[in-house]
Amino acid sequence: MADDRSSRPWFYRLTVNECLQFLRRERRQPREQLAYEPDDRSAEKPDALQHRELLERALAQLDPELRSVFLLREIEGLSYKELAEALGIVEGTVASRLHRARTELQELLRELGWEL
Repeated sequence: MADDRSSRPWFYRLTVNECLQFLRRERRQPREQLAYEPDDRSAEKPDALQHRELLERALAQLDPELRSVFLLREIEGLSYKELAEALGIVEGTVASRLHRARTELQELLRELGWEL
């Protein structure tokens, strides 16, 4: 069982690297514009679903480095030490990126209309 715990940072680092490579490839590919604007059905959705959509939109706008540290901490529950190992940075940088991610996320959510 100790082996699983020690391989977690390696696995997360591998995952982060693959995600960053995917994002770099995606940026190079041209996007097609939609021929029409989809219907806005947000008034029909419950608040929880609206909040989830707003959160996903805000997270998508975050810098990938900030988004990865935020998600690994808040969703995966990694400690600062595990984050530092997984991302190849020092714990102080983890703390500052996490603070910046939270601050920017709050601002993005406000801009999208979520009342905090």
